[in-house]
Amino acid sequence: MSLMLNNLAYGLKKAMLVPGQARVFWVNAEVKTELKYEGQSITISGLRSMVRELIKEATDILWQDLLFTDDHERRFMVELKGVDDNMALGAGATSGAFLRLNEAAELTVGVKLVQDRLFENVRAREQMLNMKHVANINIGSVFKDSGLKLYAKSVEKFLDKLFVLVHFTGGAPARGTEISCTRYRDSVSVDRNLFTLNGKVVLISQYHKGMIITDRLKIIPRVLPKAVGDLVALYLRYVRPFTDSLDAIYRKDKPETDYLWENGRGDCWNNFCMTRAIEEATQKKLGVRLTVRSYRHVAVAFSRDVVHRHRPMTEQFKDFNSEDILLDETEGAGDQDPEQLVAAQQTGHGIRQRLNHYGQAANLTSRLTSNSLELFTRVSEEWHRFLGLEDDHGEKQELKPKHKKHNRQESWTNFQDGTAGVAGENLKIANVKRQRSFTNTEKEDFEILRNIAAYRPQSLEQKAHAILKNKFGHSEFKLPEQLKSIISVLDQQPLTVSILPTGGGKSLIWMLPAATDERGTR
Repeated sequence: MSLMLNNLAYGLKKAMLVPGQARVFWVNAEVKTELKYEGQSITISGLRSMVRELIKEATDILWQDLLFTDDHERRFMVELKGVDDNMALGAGATSGAFLRLNEAAELTVGVKLVQDRLFENVRAREQMLNMKHVANINIGSVFKDSGLKLYAKSVEKFLDKLFVLVHFTGGAPARGTEISCTRYRDSVSVDRNLFTLNGKVVLISQYHKGMIITDRLKIIPRVLPKAVGDLVALYLRYVRPFTDSLDAIYRKDKPETDYLWENGRGDCWNNFCMTRAIEEATQKKLGVRLTVRSYRHVAVAFSRDVVHRHRPMTEQFKDFNSEDILLDETEGAGDQDPEQLVAAQQTGHGIRQRLNHYGQAANLTSRLTSNSLELFTRVSEEWHRFLGLEDDHGEKQELKPKHKKHNRQESWTNFQDGTAGVAGENLKIANVKRQRSFTNTEKEDFEILRNIAAYRPQSLEQKAHAILKNKFGHSEFKLPEQLKSIISVLDQQPLTVSILPTGGGKSLIWMLPAATDERGTR
């Protein structure tokens, strides 16, 4: 074993010293505005133009096709600065979900907004709803199959563009397995990695190719620009709860998932989905077919030679070297700050131990110090400026329609935790245009539609059978007493006593309620 580890350490060190295959060269080494990747030309102006077009297209799909809002004046901007999001993964202080989307009241707010705008939009009603069958109050006949397929296709198109935007604008590109498994909500065994910080959306990836040896992860934050972060927040706040409610009715076999980019089986995107999205966007916008792997070469070349070439050596994240003991280098005296060294000696340990073990901020992810978080944020913001997304006001003006007749102040949505009042009243929308009255449809029909719940009403017994089928593929319980016990737990009774024989399914009594949509501790 010792010989194997020594050989592996030697191989890793050797691999770090040997340069990779040459793939990129600059057309003009002095100006550096155009590079060639394996013969394909990529320019800075082309990248910027592609990002701007993708933001506009994704925004239009979100509002027109997913939120059924054709009127530009009814669009609103997102204000995340008031959100107090705890970044301690797994800590008790965290809400457990991005924008508290693990709470039924918050999910209802999103579903209601989409439903209301669907009912008000004549074009969307004709595409989505079977108005002739509304009077039957049959939830299965309200939505057209063609409308549901069209909506699902629009969601897929939006997520494709959103993936490219997140991958291209967050900073140095993550590996495919890092970004595809982005979770907006804590699962049973895995914590989320999507947060808000200072009014911006932050994606935190956890990955380390040497984790099997060192048992340590690298924690890398990537800050999204305001325009892209707004798309993520609006989609998760409104569209995702609505699509989940439709899946609960029309796709009962689909398992619940916490992934931002999910497939029809409830899993995260695979490499084919990611590559397809990037290839389609780059081929159409740049005239160059890039993949997840090839874009990493392009982005690193721009970052190293154009964007971050001015950064001093003191801001190269040297404190992260200690995460991989096989590749760690001895820190020389010239690399240490004398004042930091003296302060560390006063506490009886070295600088590295002082950095990694003492005084860890409670509101930051493990192994992510406030200093390194600030540096990562600056690196991401420099990349935003490189792509022309540095000015929040500029982004907002860029997304405004040029044909607006009036200089009406735009509305905004403020997501703030802990606001008192009825569920959903903390959603503050200012200056929203007065809702128009319905036309070409009887008012009674809409009253019936408005009473349709986001999720089909179920008794506790039906709910227990549905969860069992969703998680285990069958809906029959072993014993009637087992079902009664589970119903008691689902009903949140203060005390449930169940006496079952060996093999009677006692473990299922606490496992099944934990798999419900109403997450929390009982």
